[in-house]
Amino acid sequence: QRSMRQYFGMVKCIDDNVGKLLTYLDDAGISDNTIVAFTSDHGDMLAEHGKFNKNRPYRTSAGIPMILRYPEKVMAGKIIETAYTSVDFAPSILQLMGVTDPNVNFQGVDFSEELLSNERISSKDVIRYVFDSG
Repeated sequence: QRSMRQYFGMVKCIDDNVGKLLTYLDDAGISDNTIVAFTSDHGDMLAEHGKFNKNRPYRTSAGIPMILRYPEKVMAGKIIETAYTSVDFAPSILQLMGVTDPNVNFQGVDFSEELLSNERISSKDVIRYVFDSG
């Protein structure tokens, strides 16, 4: 129980401070054209299946959350169920900002089109193949 209290205490601290940031953006009148992205590493089991930590491939510990707020372009409440990885965040956010450079290559894919679609819930079938020659 102690570890759960500590974990949820940290979550509350993050939530409180993200709230302060969003309030500042609203008060400054810049929230509509400011991208706020919140992500982390993969989750913790939190006693699900009687396990703690991150060493089991269940949804709770394998998923990487990403919350994106961009009122000017991305529909509030949008849910993307397509599987993406953290390397996809940079090309997608840069595309949302209109930043392009043909001389810069990313390993990730740009999913900004899915972010900008009018579908409230979006899910695409994707297959990823990653090869590490090192």
